[in-house]
Amino acid sequence: LRNAAAIARVLDRTLVIPHLLWDGAVGNTVAYSSIFDIAPLLRLLPGAIEMDEFLQYGLEPSLLILLHVKDPRLVPSRLYFDAVAGWKNVSTTHMPAQMCESTDLLRLYGGCSERVLAFS
Repeated sequence: LRNAAAIARVLDRTLVIPHLLWDGAVGNTVAYSSIFDIAPLLRLLPGAIEMDEFLQYGLEPSLLILLHVKDPRLVPSRLYFDAVAGWKNVSTTHMPAQMCESTDLLRLYGGCSERVLAFS
């Protein structure tokens, strides 16, 4: 969530806070705000919304970006988006997640005219 918040802030985008997965199962989702106090996050990113609210807008990305990190135990997956958002027909691309400066994020994603950016 920390990386997503940083990307949203740098790109001046709305952060959509995903559900928490109870017992790690995509069928057992719990709203972030039902477990954690969301106020500190909203102070950092005032326009942030939770996934249930976002889904009411009926928007979807044209591309799902699967970010690969150095930790081999953290494998990106589209299962959450397929199960919760119904984005089974959205194309995917794989990209390495790297430590980068805000200028790099702007270079990578800032010129993107997409209305919705989705990362896993």
